[in-house]
Amino acid sequence: MKTRFSFLFTLFFIAWLLPVSGFADQDAITVADLTFPVPGTRAATAWEKNNAGKSYSWPNYFYGFQEGDKMIVELKMEEGKGKYEVDIKEFTSGSVLYAGRNISKIKKQEFQIPTKAVYEFIIRSTHEEPSTCKMTIKRIPASVATARFNANVTWKTLEDTVFTFANEKVLVKTDFIPQILVDKTFRVFSQTSIGKPSRVTVPFKLPPRTAHWVYWLGVGQESVKEMEALTKTLAKGGAAVASGINPVVAFGMGLLPELPQVKSSGYIDFLFMNKQAVKPFEEKGERKPFSFAQGDAIINAYGKIAASQVPKTADGEIYLGVENHNTVTGLDVAVKIVAFEPDYKYETRKVKKIAKINRTRVPVFGN
Repeated sequence: MKTRFSFLFTLFFIAWLLPVSGFADQDAITVADLTFPVPGTRAATAWEKNNAGKSYSWPNYFYGFQEGDKMIVELKMEEGKGKYEVDIKEFTSGSVLYAGRNISKIKKQEFQIPTKAVYEFIIRSTHEEPSTCKMTIKRIPASVATARFNANVTWKTLEDTVFTFANEKVLVKTDFIPQILVDKTFRVFSQTSIGKPSRVTVPFKLPPRTAHWVYWLGVGQESVKEMEALTKTLAKGGAAVASGINPVVAFGMGLLPELPQVKSSGYIDFLFMNKQAVKPFEEKGERKPFSFAQGDAIINAYGKIAASQVPKTADGEIYLGVENHNTVTGLDVAVKIVAFEPDYKYETRKVKKIAKINRTRVPVFGN
């Protein structure tokens, strides 16, 4: 009976000594098996001197461990002289798990992992010449549930944007100030008129700050009457006040989507050109028009031209050319050209701006 009791006690004692998880030292999983060079202090000092006193980055490695894991570390200097300083610490909190000084070897040192975290392994040399280090890291899982845990670490860049507020003038509205360049009616004679021109040119110059400009041409008294009728209509509405009761101005400011098409018994051609093209046009009818606008056999025409569409001219002037192809009848032509300069309206507002973006690389557990 006594012998049986002693046997049972021995079995109980052995079972009590075994890990609760069922994992023993022989079940240790290799996390890393590394052989790497460790620079000497001479190289580290030279680097810091050439980099404005920044701290030299000694060899360091990152691995993740689960709470309750047992970490086993082996380390030795394979080639070289001097000693090592070895630190093992939790990366996020900086809590030190191990700090070894003046060592050349660590022989199966075991550490109980207090919390799930990424741990950093830093190896520094105390000798001025480089050396070669071999390090092995193993883990004994805390439980079967964490046995397949991936200790490898990847890196992720986190961005933290810092904002500031400043008073700044902000563009809230752009108005346009009209400037009438041409507002006239003139006679363009027939092709058979003696001594009277069937081709007429009208010069005008865009102001330096012109954003865009509009033109309107109407043939005969009918077009003039149509424009007068539209002016009277606008005089009864809000658009008239803003545009100075000028339909062409209202169109240029975007207050009218279009201008009326009028009826007439005559037709003209029109084009825009530079000064060099004026004489050939007036004498021979030879045309060298700008491409942004022209028309053949029209009784009424209008358009909006961006200043950027207009080629630069030597004298800064643009010439409107009008030709009457009728062999018998002369025609009255009404022309209105209006330029628009921007008038910017600003308000002082508190504006949110990016002061800087802090980028931080953080280790992330492997899957």
